[in-house]
Amino acid sequence: MKYTVVKSFVRWYDQFQCLGITLDSRELYDIEEKVKEGHEVKEVVKKWLIDNAGDYSGITDFMADLELSSGNVVIDWTDPESENKFCDCYYGDYASID
Repeated sequence: MKYTVVKSFVRWYDQFQCLGITLDSRELYDIEEKVKEGHEVKEVVKKWLIDNAGDYSGITDFMADLELSSGNVVIDWTDPESENKFCDCYYGDYASID
């Protein structure tokens, strides 16, 4: 028997820290409902961060990988260097992106 594990997550960083969280089914449902109402996915995730990740005004950049019923949605970092900055913070200076 095969099982497929699907994880949806958001990663973000600010001037003090970098964090990542795996979203549960309820959070995904809430995001998807807002998208069905006509809101842009990136704006819905930004609002989720405002409501759930503390002070969003301090968050420098974020990315998300969401498995919605309509399919996989990836929101890339706004700044191409943000992924490297996040990895340096989260995994240490030895981390690199290929």
